Amino acid sequence: MLLSLWRLSKNEDLRFEIAQRFSRRQRFSMVVSCYNVEDYLPDFIRSVLSLEGSLADLEVILVNDGSTDGTGAIIRRWVKRRPDLFRCVEQENQGLSAARNAGLALATGDWIAFPDPDDFLSPNYLRLARKAVAGAALDLVAINNNLIFHHEAGSRFADQHPLRYRFQRGERDVSLDKMDDYVQLSVAHAWLRRDIITRAGLTFDRRVKPGFEDVHFTGRFLLAAGQGKIRILPDASYFYRKRAKKGSLLDGSVQHPGWFLDQIEHGVIDLMRHATQARGHVPPFLQRTALYELTWKIRHLLNHSERADILSAEEKDRFLDLMAQAMDFIETDTVLRFALAGVTEEIRIGLLARFKNTTRAAMRVYIRDFDTAKSLVQLAYVDAPGQIRPVTVLVNSTEVPPRHKSQKSSEFMGDRFFTEHRFWVRMQAGDELTVRAGDTKATLVGPRGVRIGERVSHAALRKILAPRPFDATQLDPEMRRIYAAAVSDEARDRFADCWVLMDRDNRADDNAEHLYRYLMSIGAAQDAWFALSPESPDWQRLRAEGFRLLAFDTDDFAAALVNAKYLISSHSDMHLISSARRLLGASRFKLVFLQHGVIHNDLSRWLNELKFSVITTSSRAEHAAITDPHGPYILSDKEVVLTGMARHDSLLTTPRTDRFLTIAPTWRYSLTDSTRRQSSVRAKIADFRQTDFARHWQAVLSHPELAQISERHGAQVVLCLHPEFLIYLDEFDIPDHVRIFDPRQGGSYQELLSNSAALMTDYSSIAFDAAYLDRPIIYFQFDEGDFFGAAHVWKRGYFDYRRDGFGPVCTTADAVLSAAECALSGDEPAFYAQRRHQTFPHRDGNCCKRIHEAILALDLPTGVQFSVNADLRPDHEAQASSTRGAAGNQG
Repeated sequence: MLLSLWRLSKNEDLRFEIAQRFSRRQRFSMVVSCYNVEDYLPDFIRSVLSLEGSLADLEVILVNDGSTDGTGAIIRRWVKRRPDLFRCVEQENQGLSAARNAGLALATGDWIAFPDPDDFLSPNYLRLARKAVAGAALDLVAINNNLIFHHEAGSRFADQHPLRYRFQRGERDVSLDKMDDYVQLSVAHAWLRRDIITRAGLTFDRRVKPGFEDVHFTGRFLLAAGQGKIRILPDASYFYRKRAKKGSLLDGSVQHPGWFLDQIEHGVIDLMRHATQARGHVPPFLQRTALYELTWKIRHLLNHSERADILSAEEKDRFLDLMAQAMDFIETDTVLRFALAGVTEEIRIGLLARFKNTTRAAMRVYIRDFDTAKSLVQLAYVDAPGQIRPVTVLVNSTEVPPRHKSQKSSEFMGDRFFTEHRFWVRMQAGDELTVRAGDTKATLVGPRGVRIGERVSHAALRKILAPRPFDATQLDPEMRRIYAAAVSDEARDRFADCWVLMDRDNRADDNAEHLYRYLMSIGAAQDAWFALSPESPDWQRLRAEGFRLLAFDTDDFAAALVNAKYLISSHSDMHLISSARRLLGASRFKLVFLQHGVIHNDLSRWLNELKFSVITTSSRAEHAAITDPHGPYILSDKEVVLTGMARHDSLLTTPRTDRFLTIAPTWRYSLTDSTRRQSSVRAKIADFRQTDFARHWQAVLSHPELAQISERHGAQVVLCLHPEFLIYLDEFDIPDHVRIFDPRQGGSYQELLSNSAALMTDYSSIAFDAAYLDRPIIYFQFDEGDFFGAAHVWKRGYFDYRRDGFGPVCTTADAVLSAAECALSGDEPAFYAQRRHQTFPHRDGNCCKRIHEAILALDLPTGVQFSVNADLRPDHEAQASSTRGAAGNQG
């Protein structure tokens, strides 16, 4: 075939190229930029040596980019062993692009790739490439190999890349003029024709960093190729290592100003301009490529504007301007059709409003949930600033009122980006539902984006929202074994419709323990289990009391969750489900959140990500803030109940003494290493003693006045660190007069608070428990500005410590100790006690009873309305408005 083409061709360049290809075997070059990869480079080299077939047609150029570890020695050793295969380039550290350019200048292969040295290749990687080029037409310009994640932690492989759809149709060719839905990002797992690179004079742009240099290079390559095809090889695997140590270039890129600025200016915008000059327009596939990158930045900053605080005010303005410039190259239709990089309808609506001043012509209304017991359907729609349209719901052509309204507004760089509105409507068997947006019918959309149409029947809804069958084939062998045991007849007989209660995996002594004890007291615990680690100090205590215990993170625990009717927990951290989390798709339990403490900060960006059937609250203001239909929470008064806290019942009956002055600082996310978290135990950070937290609290503990206050009032000083901070006990210099409260040794928080004459804390919700007992409280808030910054998942909420707090707010150790003297002397201002008394409507010992009834009501057609109680909250809207105003006044 090639010889025939040679004879027919009148183009001398083409005749020469055909002759060259006909006369010799194609050669391959790998250029590998190496910087401090001594832990990973041996694996990469082993994978190269394990490639199938002869390696005579392969050269591997290893560029040592100024490594300071043993990388250079490894390279030199292999070059000495196999000079026929490996070549070495030594240079001072200049960065990824410069290193690749150095190797590119020396490459001799017809095809070139730029794999990373911390990744590795499947044995057939080169053999399949040889086969592809040997039988290909002359218009083959690139080969794309499948990228598989290798999760170093646990040594797990996963075909989960967002662009994996490219390989789902098997081996095929994609024409460059038909790439509308195709996105090619990385050069690491692709082979590119070197002659195209050479003719176009392509190099990696050193200005594009950190990241996106691959995309910029690949985009210019595809533009230079003009016509041609890309061969898709799904069976040739490039294994992308997800480092356990989080030490790769990409891991820290979001902390670099260039990620916000240079990537867009020199990467995205430059590529778009280059395409416009070369083609007269930006091809759709490059628009999608650019949008893929830009939406990662949107998602990174959505509701987390503080993540851009590494930029100056001028740089933030420049970032927004660059975003707008880049979006100018992207057509509205591209945004509407784009569904990669986690882009949802909300983000599409936000992008259209912010950067295109438009919205979708036909509104989409999403069916979120169906409560068959109460005949309620939950609907949702999205609007953005300037794009608000009235929505009317019709059941059997009759307008019906929305119930349990809520909304979730998301902001981007301080401005509202979009708002999702949710509400419920009543719909019974035989009914048909339609929604109108203004004068037109809205399009109804079901789970997973399935378009339903302009109307839907009750019967169709039940079918659409029916749980999907669980696909156990995607599990690894060990998890398949656990799943098989969980769905066995034995497991179903044992755990069918059970209630699983738990506090922490390694601790009890919280609301779930107290609710379980209540269930035992009324004879309702026959189908209930309490989950806990057998190594917990509470295990023997609860077993002796008659609790039916379930060993956490065992096969039985997974089986219970798969078959449970309710998971009832005082903590909602998903790590508490541990390995069983991978079986959640097979679980049908309803999540009941008992809470660990009173919510007084804004936790919306955390709680909005979870689906609760019941969430308990304890104070009027807390309930009003969470259920406010115009507030930040997507939760409504359907899920949120004002019951009081389960542990408060026993708190009232615990014998009281005034023996302790309790010091209870809460945790800071930045002071534990969550990347090395196992179970509920986090790892230490380095130099803890030098942190503001350690220095300020050490100043209080070591202050001579503290010992004198303790002696004058006969109040033993007790240090009660947050459970996350118990790892730092040995980091404090604890004076002899200070006692340590360590729940790992069996201590009870209930007894600690009941025995406390006063509480000293910073921001901990334990202050509400102390207030419930009418104990004086002192707040030590030396880091108020930082605490509500980027270091936490929460923001300031309705609760203002100075306006609503149960004691004085202090910022120095001297002021804290002065306030402690007043509290223990009984000289605190009277309005603090008044605040404590007015906060809690339920001090009757029936909190557990109300919680139990709220759970049972989930299965009733109509239930008791715990969340709106006229004698407790006579003016719900006024209460909600006051909480909104308080949050707004705090900036």
